[in-house]
Amino acid sequence: RAQVTIVNEENGRSETVSRWGVRVPEAFFNEIRQDKLDNGIIEKNPIGEKLRGELEPRYGFAKEGGAITSWGE
Repeated sequence: RAQVTIVNEENGRSETVSRWGVRVPEAFFNEIRQDKLDNGIIEKNPIGEKLRGELEPRYGFAKEGGAITSWGE
């Protein structure tokens, strides 16, 4: 898994992680929510990727900034 350094907006700390969450526009959130409610599967996948040799991930939506590195699982 690719590792990236993320500044967690909840505590202001930089963390190197392979999984993180990003703030998305409400309309995009609702679009993905509807996709999941439709049949239990998110079919618009992946919504982002980090390519080898690139420093930043590419997202399929307008990222609003902010990231978290842990959440209730």
